[in-house]
Amino acid sequence: EALDWPGEGRWVSWPDQSRAVIIDDGGTLARRDPHAMARGCAAMTLGPVTRQNDGSVVLHLLVEAVSLAWRSEVDRGGMLPSIGFTSLSPRDVDQKGGLPEQMEFTGNSLVVLGDGSVCRRRAGGMFSRGNDLFARIPPGEVERRSGKLAPGYTMRAGQLLTVTWRPGSLKITADGDTVLDYADSPEEHFALVDTPPPGPVYA
Repeated sequence: EALDWPGEGRWVSWPDQSRAVIIDDGGTLARRDPHAMARGCAAMTLGPVTRQNDGSVVLHLLVEAVSLAWRSEVDRGGMLPSIGFTSLSPRDVDQKGGLPEQMEFTGNSLVVLGDGSVCRRRAGGMFSRGNDLFARIPPGEVERRSGKLAPGYTMRAGQLLTVTWRPGSLKITADGDTVLDYADSPEEHFALVDTPPPGPVYA
């Protein structure tokens, strides 16, 4: 797989912790040995993503290539790349030792996992399981709710993925077609998605 952040966007990663390969002067993100492993390509935007006048934040990703080794059709078990937002800058992340082993463990983050689940970590620090990768995550460290990807969706090279975080909702489209549309339920006592934080937001 390879993802491009159209425009002036640049990616940054921590080589000791990620299988990410950054090429094209930082504008394209690819996974090392993409046919051998389906995950482990952790990176973030070097600069903040676009903020709209209504306070929402938007990230555009161009899918440049898709590995044939993994299913890309949702109906056959295919998944999206995990995508999220954080108010931590690359400098903040570097001071905390780099990105964690799982994206949803990033501090001050809202993350959509490949299966459509939505995760929120409100604490500013990175969560870590330490040496026990199967250790149970304590309550409150990472909030997680189920989401559902649109049936029939297939990731293809050339698609433009757009991720929009608005107050109370998170939406992903592919070439304008909805892939995921998650909204906070008014019946719940607290909001998961809530509102994008003020100031710069990174993806």
